[in-house]
Amino acid sequence: MVHFGILFLCGLFGLAALASAHPGHDVHSEASERAQFLKRTPIEKRSLSHCANHLKSRGHEAANVARRVHTAQQIIRKRDVGIGEFLGL
Repeated sequence: MVHFGILFLCGLFGLAALASAHPGHDVHSEASERAQFLKRTPIEKRSLSHCANHLKSRGHEAANVARRVHTAQQIIRKRDVGIGEFLGL
């Protein structure tokens, strides 16, 4: 026999746990705090553009390009797409 009461109580406790997971959490204050951060912090500090030169000088960019080309070549060969002659494969 199915015990719907137990199933109902488990569901109710699950919903109660979700509702009480973040008591007192104010979404509006968090949004205003984030807006203030975005206003006072320049875009250069928030992006990874300042890391690009370091990554390029260490060879990460070239390694990533080579890895992607190799992966594309494998997929083209595996699926026998027929565009390999255009790409020099």
